Amino acid sequence: MTKRADRASHIFSLPTTQAIALARQVFLASLCIGVATARPGHAAQGQQNGGVPKPELPAGQQAGAGKVLGLPTPARDKASREGALVIGTRRDQDGALEVATLPKDGELALVGFIEALNSRKDLADAELVAEYSLLTEDERRRIIARAHRLSERAVVRLARVWRALAERDAALALVTVLKSRSLGKDTVGVVDDAFFLLGADAKLVGLDALTNANRVLRDVIVQRLPTLLGNEDLPRLRMLLDHKDQGARIAALEVLARFLVDKPGEDLASLTACLRHTDGALRAQASTLLGEMGDRAVAPLQALVEAQTDGPEWFLATLLLARREVVVPDRLLSEKALQRLGRSRYDGRILARTVATIVAGLRLFDDATTLRDKTSGFSDLAAGRDGGNPIQGTPLPK
Repeated sequence: MTKRADRASHIFSLPTTQAIALARQVFLASLCIGVATARPGHAAQGQQNGGVPKPELPAGQQAGAGKVLGLPTPARDKASREGALVIGTRRDQDGALEVATLPKDGELALVGFIEALNSRKDLADAELVAEYSLLTEDERRRIIARAHRLSERAVVRLARVWRALAERDAALALVTVLKSRSLGKDTVGVVDDAFFLLGADAKLVGLDALTNANRVLRDVIVQRLPTLLGNEDLPRLRMLLDHKDQGARIAALEVLARFLVDKPGEDLASLTACLRHTDGALRAQASTLLGEMGDRAVAPLQALVEAQTDGPEWFLATLLLARREVVVPDRLLSEKALQRLGRSRYDGRILARTVATIVAGLRLFDDATTLRDKTSGFSDLAAGRDGGNPIQGTPLPK
């Protein structure tokens, strides 16, 4: 029997525990022999790579060749990647966070800035301004050109960054966003930022925005625009009173009224002229605004009443003056106007009958004795006589 056979038989004759320990020693000895006989070049390469040998590349292939993470190769799509700003889908109904990213070709600053704009974290404006300052001029131009594709959250933050840095070139980008989408409660802030960047051109953009279909935007413009206007802008504003869209007409009227409120010396003729407009909603709004003018509107309304026109403007003016009589001690309606109103209770037009009836009711409420004068046109409604219907204007029994 050979020595190897004697050793094997010796191992198998040992107890189980000793046999396992001896087998482990044999395995470790063979592993050490394999490491000692490894090639020196491979050992050095393993040391340079942290102990892990680098895999060999196939012949003719360079490291980094081909697509990385699914991105196109620079040789094929370099031109498109240089001008690309890829924005993900907008927020869906369940409020999922929007994704905004760029092809990651080394423009990490731009990628990080857009991710910060879309972040749900409460980032300070100073942080965003610092990140924006890291961008190159070309990257800034790309963001300005494609700001309308960003999410609402990103647009609101970006507007504040542009205002902080006085980025005048970005003003029209904000105008485009305001015209193309609704920002809800954030509309006020973005409009203020856009007006700041627009400077002297803000009033022209504001006048144009009055015709926008977005009612929220129009309401904000109505609040901000009057302080920017001057007398030279009134002709443009009056033209909007005849715009084809009713919302634009009423918005222009409200801007005109707010402008006149801040100019005590201005004539109200442009506002009283709206009482004869063909749009009933505009006439009603003009009446409300004139009523809010108080004593300042009395003289223009009296001039309109004395003109004795036969249109709706005459009845609306008399109604406003009659309402004003309730809170002032003076009589604002002339006898001639009261006589006409008395006859108008039997007019075929609904507006005429309604206004005449309301004026009669106001006079009865204020001082019924003033109606006893037969020249007033309302003598049949005087107190102390029974019968008759002051609302319907039915004649009294004789």
